[in-house]
Amino acid sequence: MIKFIGLVSGLILLLLLSSCSNAAISKTPAPYTLNIGSNGAAYYHMLYVLSAKNLVSVERVTQQQFVANGGQFELLIKQAEFPIPAPQCKSDIILRMPWVAPQYDVSEKYQLYLAIVNLADTQQGRVPVAIELNPYVEKNESGIQLQHCNVFFRHSRNHYIPHIKALD
Repeated sequence: MIKFIGLVSGLILLLLLSSCSNAAISKTPAPYTLNIGSNGAAYYHMLYVLSAKNLVSVERVTQQQFVANGGQFELLIKQAEFPIPAPQCKSDIILRMPWVAPQYDVSEKYQLYLAIVNLADTQQGRVPVAIELNPYVEKNESGIQLQHCNVFFRHSRNHYIPHIKALD
């Protein structure tokens, strides 16, 4: 009887551990989301947290240069710290904020830029950003991978989009 109780207890423990393991796996989010645009195209987005560990450098510009450049700037992320493979890339990942025409307000982009510059200068803190992996992403049997070393801040209708939800 004691052997039977020990066997049953062992099986129950094994089942509990197994179910906990499966729950942990099923709740782990993918590193990216897939949104289908109104044009039917697949758009791959991800939230990424910039930190001293993964930020290599950020382009330095004055506020006047920032406005003149249409809010465009770029930074480098350590490839080894980026969750999407980039097998063709032999250097760091370039994260670029797209340019907008002068009639558009770039103040929100500038605030994000200042937060990133502060992170680079102090080597402290974290800056969450939304990234668009298109157009340099491809899907294959093992998931997705970058075809080049470039990704972009998520951008639509001349504005930075700070989330990865589908757009209206």
